Amino acid sequence: MNDLHNGMVLTGRVTNTALFGAFVDIGVGRSGLIPNRFITPDKLPVDQRRRSLALGPGERVEVRVMNVDLQRNRITLDLIR
Repeated sequence: MNDLHNGMVLTGRVTNTALFGAFVDIGVGRSGLIPNRFITPDKLPVDQRRRSLALGPGERVEVRVMNVDLQRNRITLDLIR
């Protein structure tokens, strides 16, 4: 987690979804969160734009690191696709 910095682009896999966003395993021992505000229709494939739950477990995603909070052990991500 110490190697992460804002703006870094990574590929990961969705591990879980919740009402407030999607958790993504990016290979640093801690899952990052893509908040719902960053999961916009223009970032999703055409066939997924109408689904109520845009991302599901097991999907591969490309993300950008928005914030790393070492004290709270949290990683905030933005969906690139």
